[in-house]
Amino acid sequence: MLTNVAASSIECFHGRVQSRKGNQYLRILHAMELGRSYTGQQLCAMTGLTPNAISGRLFELRESGEVVREAERQVCPISHVLVYTHKKLPKQMELV
Repeated sequence: MLTNVAASSIECFHGRVQSRKGNQYLRILHAMELGRSYTGQQLCAMTGLTPNAISGRLFELRESGEVVREAERQVCPISHVLVYTHKKLPKQMELV
């Protein structure tokens, strides 16, 4: 039996990976306190997600306006490397 590898890989991505994103967003946002900055390594430790997952979800959360990247880099307390940190933004109230 021949399998279209490209098609099955794409189906797997959209089925498995995309369905996990919502859970990952929630894990990250629930771990973050308002007014406090977090490094990617801190979020990995707090959520159990991989650095790749954290990086991808933070990018998407910045795009959606739920998280902002701080302008100044800080030393990560875990890796001791100078990195950008992220803050959760307060939810915007919808105007009716």
